[in-house]
This record gives sequence, structure tokens and C-alpha cells, in this order.
Amino acid sequence: MPSANIGSVAPGPDKASDAKQTRSQAKAARKSAAPRQGPTLTEAELLGEGEHLRLHFSEPLAPTDRVDPNDFRLSMAMVYSYKMYAYAYYYDPGLAEGEELMVVTSMRGQGDTLDLYLSPPFELAYCEELRRELADMQSEPGVRADGGVFLHYAPGEVPITDLDGNHMAAVAAEWVLHRRRGTEDPEEMYFEGPPARRALREPIRVRCGPRLPPGPR
Repeated sequence: MPSANIGSVAPGPDKASDAKQTRSQAKAARKSAAPRQGPTLTEAELLGEGEHLRLHFSEPLAPTDRVDPNDFRLSMAMVYSYKMYAYAYYYDPGLAEGEELMVVTSMRGQGDTLDLYLSPPFELAYCEELRRELADMQSEPGVRADGGVFLHYAPGEVPITDLDGNHMAAVAAEWVLHRRRGTEDPEEMYFEGPPARRALREPIRVRCGPRLPPGPR
């Protein structure tokens, strides 16, 4: 009867190592399959006499020739809170002097910037008026107030994308949709309670007026 040659049996695979490699491969596959974040809007500033809004993005944009300019919309907005009470509103800057709703007539992209052209032009004096109004509110004991000029974006049929086709995410889109839906009062939106406290968290604050020099305020 032949004897078994135990020493010639090859060792089995390292199961722990294989399992670790499989988990790493699965994690990498999930990461590669997840949609990549599109361009992020990092800054917005009013230029010239208020007819020109320049947007700065985190990366270069694909051509915007087929994008509807009015997927973007400006608001003048304010939030007021005192103890448990809070209210907020957006309103259209074009109506401050009885003008028509402000629209973006055209836009032009170059690299990681996008220029929007406004009609009627934004009256830059409104920025200082709003600052004074906020200062008066903030001087009242227990009152918290914030406001300014803000930009909103709701992607339309052709969205803003980067060079790889990744879409820009919506930015406080409800203000754009409020007009797009043809509501009876497209010039303003009003909020109370928790929605009011959240009203300025998503829209992009627009720099209005000259940039302040560095140093103490």
C-alpha cells in the first residue's frame, strides 16, 4: 500500500488577503460608477453699471450656446428673526423702481467664468440702501437680520456642464421655478418659520459694490 506524501501538498490560497482585495475592488468600482460632481459656482460679482454679472466656477465650462440664460435669476433677499419668530423674502430687483422683471438677456462663457447680461440693469445704489436697512434692524435688541443680492439657478433643458459633461447642481432653484411656472406673483416669494431661517443658506451671495480693502473693519 503506497504511503501518502503529505509534504507535497501545496498550501491553500490566503483567503483573508483575497477577501480584502475583493472588498477594495468593489469599493473602487462603486466610486468610479458614482456620478462626478459638476462645476461649482464659487463667486458672483456685479460689474460695470449693473448690467453685467460675472460668475466664477471651480473648473472650465463646456460651451453654453444652447443654455437658456434665464435658468439663472437674481433676487434681493432678507431674513429677519426675533426669538421664535422669523420671516424672509425674495423679490425681483427689476421691480424696485417699478420696472419689469429682470431677465438675463444673454451670456458668454470663457474658461471658468461666465458673464450674464441683465435687463433692466441692476441699480447698484440698492446695495447701499439694503445695507442701511439691515444695520437699522440689527441695532434692535434681540433681532437677527441678514440680506443682500443673491443668485439662483435651476437647470433647464440644456444644463450648465463641465468639459466632461458633468452637470452643475441647482442652486436655490425655487426662485427660478417660481417665475418659470407662470405664477400670479412672480416678483416675490415670502417665507415664515423654519423655511425663512433656511432661505439664505443655498443661494450664492453676489458681491455688490467695490471690493473692500484688506485690514481691520
